[in-house]
Amino acid sequence: MNRTNRSLYSYSEYFNFINSLFLNKKLPSSILFSGEKGIGKRTFLLHFLAYTEALENKKNYLENFCIENHDLFEKILNNHYDNIKVIQKSEKSSLITIDQIRDVISSCSYESFLGKARFVLILNAEDLNSNASNALLKILEKPPENTYFFLVKNSDGLVGSTILSRCFKLNIRISKLELELVFKKLLADFDLQEFSNFDIFNEFDTPGSKINRILYLKDHAIESLQSIDLISYCLEDFKKNKIHNSLTYGVEFAKNFFFKKFNYNYEKSNYFYSLFVRNVSDSLKFNADLNAAVKILKKVA
Repeated sequence: MNRTNRSLYSYSEYFNFINSLFLNKKLPSSILFSGEKGIGKRTFLLHFLAYTEALENKKNYLENFCIENHDLFEKILNNHYDNIKVIQKSEKSSLITIDQIRDVISSCSYESFLGKARFVLILNAEDLNSNASNALLKILEKPPENTYFFLVKNSDGLVGSTILSRCFKLNIRISKLELELVFKKLLADFDLQEFSNFDIFNEFDTPGSKINRILYLKDHAIESLQSIDLISYCLEDFKKNKIHNSLTYGVEFAKNFFFKKFNYNYEKSNYFYSLFVRNVSDSLKFNADLNAAVKILKKVA
């Protein structure tokens, strides 16, 4: 599970906008938050939910956008609060299932605790399977009173047109310069200043994406490995433990590897990247070894 930073950077305007709508009872019942993967959408909404549900000194938070008690995020993600429900795919699943949505529908059938607003946060809404999407659509069409649905997706993720039609859309945009400053702050916040293997990233990688991968590398004590060895480790880790983040990180490292090898020539890099992904998919599908995919990396090294 990705870790949530106690400080919220570059989101004060978005935060104040959403909070103002909520306080003035003008917040849409369903909002789709879209933006590049790793720019902080998840962190932003977890901060908002923590602020709304649990913080007593709200004025102090608005002065520095920092939550001192990190446990609040874990409580929210573990559905500790009666008025907040978080839906996300599990570590060993690639999709959000209909049972998870049915659980939300069931919980929304009860009156909210103390008449407070109820929030449903759906992370990576592009990962809803078709049955889950259809079930969600029904409750979005007739949402319970004082209940708000926050759907989060990456810019390149696809969500069904019928769900899109039921949501107010908020596209998150943060400048490249600001993202670079955020990354430097995150390195300090997560005590990662000693990390130096930045060659495994490219200029298009976002702060959250890089931090999550660095944390993965440190957790597995492989931060000093070079690209091909890193990619091989991630793929084998997924094959062995079925943790989808391992596969995601391996594929992301591979995409960067091809980009750099071909000097960001999209046509050439995408050809080999697509070939690599196809070989990985076939190997996992037939439970074969991953040598064919690794050979593609070594061929262009």
